[in-house]
Amino acid sequence: MKKAIMLFFVGCLAVCCSCAHPGSEPNESQENEIVYADQEFIGSLSQALQARFDFADAVDETTAESLAETVSVEIEKLTPYKTRQFEDAKLQEKFLSYLNLLEESKELTKDMGVNDDTFYNDWDSLYNERTVMLKDFVDNYGLTVDEAHQETLDDLLRRGQAVEKADSERDAVEQLVSSLNFDKASDEEGLFFTYTAIGENDTELNLEDVSLVLALYDEDGVKVEETYAGTNSWPKGEKVKFEAMSDVDAAEIKVSLDYYTVAD
Repeated sequence: MKKAIMLFFVGCLAVCCSCAHPGSEPNESQENEIVYADQEFIGSLSQALQARFDFADAVDETTAESLAETVSVEIEKLTPYKTRQFEDAKLQEKFLSYLNLLEESKELTKDMGVNDDTFYNDWDSLYNERTVMLKDFVDNYGLTVDEAHQETLDDLLRRGQAVEKADSERDAVEQLVSSLNFDKASDEEGLFFTYTAIGENDTELNLEDVSLVLALYDEDGVKVEETYAGTNSWPKGEKVKFEAMSDVDAAEIKVSLDYYTVAD
């Protein structure tokens, strides 16, 4: 009798264990588990870049068609990720921005040979933006390429770093210019007006050839004239006087940055 009872319990235990065994049929939650695309995308981006580098190296002559085909190499490898889910929402947003930039670049190639001045300016702008994005993928998401393509990627990253530096400098100078307040004074006859502002360069930049645009508006908010003020040298920590003259008695002055250089 004891032996029979023991066999009964062993049998029940075996049945229970077989039901809970990891190798059993997957449950609904296992079947619906999300496979995120984050790391897979970074790997595909690496492959897309290497394929683009190789394609570009094989092109004998740069034409609108060859540029479009070069960009398409990346687009074709990355487009499938538009329907994938990312765990990192910011990475997904950056991927979509990068893909949109590639598609915009491809569309822009249609202007090559038609309106070259506009094309090259716009192409350089998109190219610069792309290098900054790639630098972000390298610095923050572990993007790499193989040794054969590293030099080409390094060139892009150096340009991206230069673009970031230039953007940071311009932001600092524009903020400095936005802090200027121009006062107005008229001559004795009230026919000419002098607009003056004194500004201190509180950036870390030694500025040269600074040119400002003063937009002069009347009481109805209509822009009547644009005039200019500038200085040849504006070292960090120094105060500079900006002055412009006009026969417009402005009710409002809007100042914007026209041009500047940074001393070495």
